[in-house]
Amino acid sequence: QHLYHLFVDNPFQRQGLAARLWQVAQAACVAARGTREFTVNSSRNAVAVYERFGFERLERPMGATGHYGCNVWYAKQL
Repeated sequence: QHLYHLFVDNPFQRQGLAARLWQVAQAACVAARGTREFTVNSSRNAVAVYERFGFERLERPMGATGHYGCNVWYAKQL
C-alpha cells in the first residue's frame, strides 16, 4: 500500500495527530487486506516524521506514484 498524503495543518502540528492518523490508516490496511508493506514518497520536510513511524529510506521509488515533487522514498515492513 502506498501512503499518498498525510498532512497536519500548522496550528495542529506537534500534538501527535500525524502519528494517530498513521496508526489508524495502517491498522485499517492490515485489517482489510492483510497489508504487510507500505511505501511513501516524502518531502524533505517530513523525513523525520516517517523515520519515527518506522519507515526506512530507499534508493529509488517503488513503482510510479505520480508524486514527482517528493524526492525521498521510504518503505516499511510489518
